[in-house]
Formats: sequence, C-alpha cells, structure tokens
Amino acid sequence: YHSMAQALAIKEDYPKALEIEFKALHLSEQINNQLQISLSFFWIGIIYLHSGDAQQALSYLNKLRPGSEVFLKNQELILAHIGWCYLELNNLDSALFYIKKSCDLERKENNQWCGPFMWRARV
Repeated sequence: YHSMAQALAIKEDYPKALEIEFKALHLSEQINNQLQISLSFFWIGIIYLHSGDAQQALSYLNKLRPGSEVFLKNQELILAHIGWCYLELNNLDSALFYIKKSCDLERKENNQWCGPFMWRARV
C-alpha cells in the first residue's frame, strides 16, 4: 500500500494517495501491526504536507512516538518534516528547533542528505 500511495503522491493525486494510506492504516490497526501503523502515520503526514495541509501533516507526524522503530530509524527525516510543517505554518521558532535537531543528526550520521540544511536556510 505504501508504495502505491507514494506513486500517487508523486503524480500529485493526493486524495487517492490518502485514501490508500488510510486503508493501509485501517488494515494495520485491525491486525495491531505497530510498525505498519507508524509507517502509515508517516506517509499520511508526508502526503498532507505535500498537498499543502501542514496542520494535518503535523498531527500525523506527531503520532510517531520517539521510541518506535520507525522513529528511531528515521529521526532525521521525521524531525526535518516536522520542522517543514512548522515553517509552512509560519511558526519559525518551532521550525528552527526541529530542523536544527535534524541538521545535528545529519552531521552526526553523515547520510549526505541536504534537505534539513536547505530548510534551515529558509528559516
């Protein structure tokens, strides 16, 4: 489901992408698969962010718990996107806080991802 939703989001068919991700979330909740639930929260947040609804994006990205497997393996990415949400909402203090945390992780992990640094320059 996640790959299909991503493909639709790339094509900017956000309503269909969200429909598929919400279906994935529902199925994951039915079988109590916490990993897939977290992945759905992440992708729903990203799709909302790219569709221009930063407030909804933030509500789903904030459902990712810091101790969860998805959060631990993707902290830099999640924190950067939370910062991007705050940037879109013109909450610059929070945007800088989360984007800075993401930049600090990037320096430490050296994943060669420049996203948080570009967003930090916008703050």
